[in-house]
Amino acid sequence: MPTIESRARNGAYAGVVLAILGSFTAASIIWGLLRPRYQATIIDDQGGLELNMVDNVEFTGFFWFVFTTGILAIILSARIHQKTLAYRGLSMLLWVTLVGSILFAKLGDLTTITVYHIPTATSDFNVGDVVPFVPLMNAGISGYAVAPCLAAAYYWILEFFVPYPLADPDPD
Repeated sequence: MPTIESRARNGAYAGVVLAILGSFTAASIIWGLLRPRYQATIIDDQGGLELNMVDNVEFTGFFWFVFTTGILAIILSARIHQKTLAYRGLSMLLWVTLVGSILFAKLGDLTTITVYHIPTATSDFNVGDVVPFVPLMNAGISGYAVAPCLAAAYYWILEFFVPYPLADPDPD
């Protein structure tokens, strides 16, 4: 039978998971809406594209992915450190921010494809049509590892430099 202590711990962990995944989800939708894109011209029936290369949208999208997930990880690690005094632990923070980063990239891609009506099948377009084109996000190991590493670093900075509240020896 679960004890009150185990229920409180599980509730704290569930709150952390919800906070991280919820904030990463909301931010990924915003990132997907604001993500830069190419204008491409359909050049053949097989779906060949000629890109109007003005800027490197892959790098810009990657930069904002790393920046946003890193800032979110730092903010959330500070909040988690502050709110879960009795259940502090780095392992949960690491894996949930990693899952949050992957969720951020995949949901951001889905948002971009859905909102900008990017064609995904050759029947969706005609030769000569100008369509938006956003390459799918591939952050690689280093891109996905930024948020957990920043969360861990900031969490440990707080752990070492922020004192624990001292219990009042005389509660009366």
